Amino acid sequence: MRVDLHVHTNFSDGKNSPVEMIAGAKRAGLGAIAITDHNTVEGWKNLNLRPNGFIVLPGTELSTDKGHVILVGIKDMPPTKILEELLDWVKDNNVFAAAAHVYDLPFRNPMGDYAFEVFKVIEAMNGQTPRHMCKRAISAAVKNNIKYLCNSDAHKVQHLGTYYNNVPGETAEELMDNLLKGNFEPLLKLPHSFDFVSKRIF
Repeated sequence: MRVDLHVHTNFSDGKNSPVEMIAGAKRAGLGAIAITDHNTVEGWKNLNLRPNGFIVLPGTELSTDKGHVILVGIKDMPPTKILEELLDWVKDNNVFAAAAHVYDLPFRNPMGDYAFEVFKVIEAMNGQTPRHMCKRAISAAVKNNIKYLCNSDAHKVQHLGTYYNNVPGETAEELMDNLLKGNFEPLLKLPHSFDFVSKRIF
């Protein structure tokens, strides 16, 4: 199944509502998305997570003391933003975690090299990150033998469908099980320089 694990709505800094993002994802050929608004779960808290055969995985993009982290399969906000404590919580609660856009522009709070010391999965390809930084993340992931993701980091409907991961499964439970086991393959697609600029302008 095509799964985008990094999607924002207007419950944080996205432009569209959760319902609009789900409809856009379906039109774009995705089978599931994780709603990962910044430091909140309100985008999916009162949402039908199985709308008409589509799957919404509950998540957040958490701003930790070391950088941004994608969390998927949560029931509520984690109790801490201290990364070391968070990773213990992730293990205890069967949550899928990945360091987000590990190399990126400074204002996006990237974790950098440290991500490869503490994470089993990192987000290497991100639709909102400059191409050369995505390439650097892929190279580092391969060098360190770490699994990596390809996500849109969509902030509006138009960003959906270009970046995704192929994850086996037909239900949310099967998708989560395979994510936790590392059974997924990212689409090998790098952002084009024009795409990056246009997303920042329009």
